[in-house]
This record gives sequence, structure tokens and C-alpha cells, in this order.
Amino acid sequence: MIAPNPHSIATQMEDVLRNLPSGVVVFDAACQVAQINPVCLELFKLRLHPAELIGLGWRALFDHMAPAFDDPELELDRIKTLIRQDCPDQGEIHLRGGQTLLRHYVPFVRNGEIQGALWQLQDVTAIRKQQGQLEFLTDRDPLTGLLNRRGFDRRLKMLEHHPLGQHGFTLALFDLDDFKRVNDTLGHPAGDAVLTEVSNRLKALVRLTDMPARIGGDEFAVLMPECRTEEQAVQIAERLISAMAVPMQVAGSIIQQGCSIGLAVQRRAGDGNPAMFQRADLALYDAKNSGRGRFKLFSQRLKHQHDTIHQQRDMLCDGLRQGQLQLYFQPVLTIEPEASRFYVRKLEALVRLRDAQGQLRRAEEFETALADAQLGVKVDRYVLDAALRQLSTWQRQGLQLRLAINISPHHFAHPDFVGTVRERLAAHPDVRPQDLSLEITEHRPSLNLRVVNSTILELRRLGLSISLDDFGTGNASLAHLQQFDVSVVKIDRSFVRDLLQDGIDLSLSYGMLRLAQMLGISAIAEGVETRAQCRALCLLGFRHLQGYVFAQPMPAEQVPVWLGRYESDLSWLAALSKPQILDAERAVQALVSHRMRARKLLAHTMDATEVQELLHPQATQRCDLGLWLAQQAEQCDHEPQYQQLVQAHTRFHQCLMAAVNKNDADADLQLSDSSTAVHAAFWDWILHTVENKKPDRG
Repeated sequence: MIAPNPHSIATQMEDVLRNLPSGVVVFDAACQVAQINPVCLELFKLRLHPAELIGLGWRALFDHMAPAFDDPELELDRIKTLIRQDCPDQGEIHLRGGQTLLRHYVPFVRNGEIQGALWQLQDVTAIRKQQGQLEFLTDRDPLTGLLNRRGFDRRLKMLEHHPLGQHGFTLALFDLDDFKRVNDTLGHPAGDAVLTEVSNRLKALVRLTDMPARIGGDEFAVLMPECRTEEQAVQIAERLISAMAVPMQVAGSIIQQGCSIGLAVQRRAGDGNPAMFQRADLALYDAKNSGRGRFKLFSQRLKHQHDTIHQQRDMLCDGLRQGQLQLYFQPVLTIEPEASRFYVRKLEALVRLRDAQGQLRRAEEFETALADAQLGVKVDRYVLDAALRQLSTWQRQGLQLRLAINISPHHFAHPDFVGTVRERLAAHPDVRPQDLSLEITEHRPSLNLRVVNSTILELRRLGLSISLDDFGTGNASLAHLQQFDVSVVKIDRSFVRDLLQDGIDLSLSYGMLRLAQMLGISAIAEGVETRAQCRALCLLGFRHLQGYVFAQPMPAEQVPVWLGRYESDLSWLAALSKPQILDAERAVQALVSHRMRARKLLAHTMDATEVQELLHPQATQRCDLGLWLAQQAEQCDHEPQYQQLVQAHTRFHQCLMAAVNKNDADADLQLSDSSTAVHAAFWDWILHTVENKKPDRG
């Protein structure tokens, strides 16, 4: 056998290395260059012969190559790690000028010892460029250049499996408030310009490690690997809100484009992409429902709320499908002091749901599910049909009653709504349109006022009456009175509930009643739960009242029975069914003035002139309540309730002087208690007077 020629093998190896398309460096056990080919020198633009580098240590070779690296310090750290590594590795090396090399490291290991290593370097610049172009086309939004939903999802999934994501990160979802208005008024090119400006502001705000995206029409997202606490997330959200709130000039117009943000902070890995998006989306939904132009953090409260909504929706859908919905009816009482009588001609239909356990649930228990547009419309149609059938039944029983039903804003603004009402009325020809009243409630700013007003006019032409429910709590309720041709406003129960405890609620209730009267609109006070509230409301001038003090909501079959006995059951109303005996307006003004004075003093918002007035020696007689009490003295001085009010008022001014002079917490507490005592004594005397029908004091 002919022995191999070592010189011939070495020559062949040199030929192989010289002709390889990739760069190759071979190190020996001492980390010195054993072989290096010309391609490697070309990659690093070294004008040397391979033989000149043989025998150099790895650090000396690096010094030759360092000027070509995009980040020499980074590459030095990587090489220091690799030369001690006994397993293969692969990575990318970035050179100046945008060139990218794919580096393969293969160590030679014998008996557990590294005997050398082979480095292979392949120029993949063109491949990476093509991949980048393809990635841009598939993962990027063409309008803004941000990641699209596909690209964002990929990076979120990668982050959750990357060591960087194991320590937590934050996902922010936000969309533009009322963006549709821009497209509708200025056109889609202007809308695109707004989206581009928003993306530019977003790019300017985020860090290099953050990943912003446009995931929908006007929906954006930011993935923030270095944001790991709620405190950091809040700071970022505040900056985003502020940046987006700066006016922008688009299509010759100045646009104030706000946004709402939902934040989800993942403190550890493993929750998954859908969970993160669901959390942030729930927070975004909460931010928009809270008034927009703000941010919300995901919390377990939101999770519970979301689960509750789904449970309610399932329960309501089952109820519709299985016929478990039914109407209960609550009377609306009318008091006519001029005719010395009270009567019931109208009821409100309230929807109830019998659940799988047979329990009867009120609408408040599935109210959030009713806010769903499609589900709310289905319930409304059921209520409309059931109400008309019940009116027909009462007609046959000889009962001339009117019925009010609630309609969701979604259904009221639906293009087919008027046609549906007209069709259902035609199916019940014995029901007069004027016997049906539709109540609408608006708690959100998204209602299209033009559409609603047009719907109201068409319904009024059909003969129906329209009510504004929960008046005083919705958006722009006063504007609604001016814009909508409504017949009735229902003063929200929240004002009635604290009527006897809070001077502000007293003033607002009285003001809303007077406003409605000036516009020729009837006002109903709902949520009347006590006789005292009823007497107070009658004193203010309310003539239509509804609440538990008169009757609980009842099934249809109980209504005729109740109508047959309510006059005797509510005989205590007879005392109220007479002309008013007190000057309610002056009484209300005096009490409200008293409460406001105490409130301002406790809040330390009085100016110097007001404080001097309080310190006047005759301040007790000079205030509005003092003047009003003096006018009542001649005829009421002998009444114990009147004397108690006078004493409470005097005590209040004593506490007021102490609060002005001492300015401490104890004095403020005594002032607050004494003001409450005046309020209680006022109503004790007024309601006692009303109940016992003293002569008119004018």
C-alpha cells in the first residue's frame, strides 16, 4: 500500500479552501490561525495574503477585522464567548455598509477538550434583503409602515418564548376617538393623513425595543418588552394620550384627534397571545365607556365584569329562545290639586326574565347584556309586541290605560324601527297610537341626534308620545329637550333618592321641573319610595309620580285588581290632592342657599367679602333662610317643628362663626353636622305643615 503524501493532502486542502464560496478560518488548540482562505479576507476587505495571517492568535486576527464590523465591541464579546464554547453555534454578523454574514462555529473536541475550531462565514446580504422585502410586504401596513396585525401577532408570539419576555412585558391597544367623523366630513384621504400622522407620533414616542403596529382601521398597538410594571405602563399611556391630543392640521383643517388606550401588563410568561389581547381589549373597552380620551389598566374587576356580561347574554338569549321573558307593570300616579283628586291612567312596562332556576330577574340584573345592539333590538321587539297585546287585552276588559315601554338607543336609531312600529300597530287595530309611549335613554355620546330627531318626528306623526328617561343623567339632556319633540321627561331616581338630604338634588329636581313646564313638557318623578319624598315632590310642584311607595311592579293579571282598590290603599294622598299651601320656590331657594353656604365654607372657597358677611353680628337674620323664617314667624311661631328649625339655624350660625375663626377639622365637622340638622329640621316642619294642611302663608 502506498502511504499518503502529507504534502499532497495539504495542497489539496488549500485548493479546497481557496475555491470555497464562503470564508473559512481554522484555529488550532492554542486559538491561533491554522488556515484561512482568500474569500474570508475579501469579506473583511483585508489586502493581505492568507500566509501572512497563519500563526496569529485570535485577538490579533480580530484587530485586523475590527474596522469592518458594524459594532466591533459587540463582536468582540461574542468571540470571547465562542472560543470557550464546546458546542456548535450559528449567528449573524453585521458589517459596515449594510453587509450581513451568516457565521457557523464548529469546535473540534477530543476527550472533552477543545482542540481547535472552524469558522465559516457566508455572505447572506442579498438573501436577507429579499427576506426583509417579503417580510415588509406581508408583515407591514402599507399606509403607515408599522407592523400589521399578522406581523404584530408573530412578534408577540416570539416575545413570549424569548428570554426577554420571560420577565414580563406590556401590551397597549388604542384606537382613535370618533375617527369616523374625519372620514365623513373631510373624506378618506384626510383620514389616511390622520392615520399617518398618528403613526409618526407613535414612532417618535416608542423606544427602539418597542414594536408599534396598526392592527385595524383606526386601531393601533404597541408591544413593549422593557415595560414590566403598571407604574411604567401608566407613564407611557399618559405620554401617548398627551401626544395624540396635540391638534394636527389636515386638509386645511385643524383636527383634535384624541385616543383611548387599554393596557395589559404581563408579569411572567405563559399567558399566551389571545389572553394578552383579550385583557388589553377589555381595558380599552372600559376606557371608551368611561368617557374616552383616557387609558385603563386591565384588572380582575374587568375580567369579572367581562365574564358577567357573557353570562348575562347567555341567560338573556336562553330567555328569548325559551319564552321566559315577561312584562311587569308599575303605575304612574297623577295628582291634580286643582281638582282635589289623584288617579292612574298610565303604567310603565318593565321587562322581567325567569332564569333556569325559576327566579324572576329584573332588567337591572341583565342591563349590560341589553346594551348589546343586536340583543337589545330583539328584546325591544318582544316588549313592543307584548305591550300591544296587553293593551288589546285591557281594551277588551274595558280598561282605558296608556302604556310606556323602554326602547334602546340602538333600536331607536335603527332604519327599520319606525316601519316596525307602524307594522305592529296595524296588527293591533283596537289599540290607539296615543295609548303607547316610547321611552328613550341616552347615556353615551354616540347617538346620532339627527337620526333620533327624525325618528321622533315620524313617531309623533303616528300619534305616539315620546319620553326622555333618566333625565338629568345622560349626555346633553338639556340639549335633548331643545332638539327633540318629546312629550315627557322622567326625572332620574337618583335626584329623588337624596331629595330630603341634599340641597343640590332638591334644587336640581325643582329646576328640571320648572324647565320642563316652561317648554310645555310633562315631568314624572320616578323612584319615589317614601311618603315624605312624595309630599316633598308635591310641594315642589310635581304632578306625576312613580315608585314603590304607590305600587310594586306587578304581572298583568294583578293590574285590574290593584286598580279596583288603589284609591283606598293610597288614601293618604288625599291630603296632597289640594292646592299648594306654601311658597315652594322661596322655600327651596332659602334651603339651597343655606346648603351652598356651608359647602363653600367647608371647601374653603369663600372670598373675603363672603366671609365678612358671615361675621356680621346679624348674619343669622340677614341670610336667605333667616329672612324666610322671619316671614313665617307670625303664623308659625307656636309650632314646635318651626321652633326646632329656628334653633337648628341659630346653632348652624354659631358653628359657622367657630369654623371661620378656628379653621380646624373639629370645627368643620360640627359645621357639617349642624347644616345637616338644619336640612332635616326644615323638612320636618315643611312636611308636618303639608300633612296637617295649615293655611296658605304665601
